[in-house]
Amino acid sequence: MKFLLLIHAVYASTHSVSGGDLSDPYYTIAPALPAQLQAGTTYTFNAASPGISGSHPFAVGTARNTGATWITGGPLTGSSGTITVTIPSDYSGNVVYYCTVHGGMTYTMSVTGATANTPAPTESPTAAPTAAPTAAPTDAPTAAPTDAPTGTSTPAPTAAPTIATMSPPPPPPKSDGGLGTGAIIGITVGALAVVGGIAVAAVSSGAFAGVGAASSAASAGYGTMPALNL
Repeated sequence: MKFLLLIHAVYASTHSVSGGDLSDPYYTIAPALPAQLQAGTTYTFNAASPGISGSHPFAVGTARNTGATWITGGPLTGSSGTITVTIPSDYSGNVVYYCTVHGGMTYTMSVTGATANTPAPTESPTAAPTAAPTAAPTDAPTAAPTDAPTGTSTPAPTAAPTIATMSPPPPPPKSDGGLGTGAIIGITVGALAVVGGIAVAAVSSGAFAGVGAASSAASAGYGTMPALNL
């Protein structure tokens, strides 16, 4: 809490008052008053010997017959009595002294040096701190699960089919016209006989001679041969 202490210097000035007549300045005041009174100063007026005339009572105010809370005492007559004038520091009007009987006996003095009345500072109310709003927690975004890439299965290579090759059978041994090994006799009429890996045509009747020739034909064809009609 901070306070500002204002200190005003207060000056005091004391004066004696006597006499009273219709001529300006109307009373005898010692020491003489300045042309302007000073704000914040206390002026004291004392009735003094030979005293103030009873025909011209002495009074002080802000105007004729107008007093103020900061002016006390009076009117004065004779050689006793006191009037105290404490001019506020912020007062900027006039102060007059006058005869309460004669309106023409009024002396006006202005007041200078008034200062603005600064009110004592008051402690500024302290606002209660307010809690900062807390942001509601937000769930961290969850990444959508992604399926692990599935490797493309590579089909196992299919073995190429192996084509069995058949070597041609060795030719039968040449025959000197007789029926030796590998001789074929066709008995069945119109049927194809395969003997010893050699296809020969059946004959309608009789034995097949000339095996060498038939063997050569069978070796070349490996299949159905036309029937031989002998």
